[in-house]
Amino acid sequence: MVIIKDNIFRITRGDSCIINLTIYDGTEVYTPTEDDTIIFTVKPDINNDYEVIKKEFANGETLALYKNDTIDLNFGEYFYDIRIENNNNYDTILDQGTFIVEGGTANNARS
Repeated sequence: MVIIKDNIFRITRGDSCIINLTIYDGTEVYTPTEDDTIIFTVKPDINNDYEVIKKEFANGETLALYKNDTIDLNFGEYFYDIRIENNNNYDTILDQGTFIVEGGTANNARS
């Protein structure tokens, strides 16, 4: 199960999900260029550089998390961010918040 609401991303350990992202520049929809890379990271906390999940996707607006991305994570709270980088040294955070790995009955998840 995946629930995203109010900058809280909840996922059952071992679940998969596909998330379509819409990026805004002010009130206008921003279409990534070929120089842009969208990066999704999950870390133990906001001040930690260690990434337990890192997904990069260029020219795309779809984030895919698979079973193997979360199956070995401990239950509990983490910190996530989504940022955009490009070849012009532009790096900005698009979204950030709490990433919660929960127990439950994901398909084929380990206990």
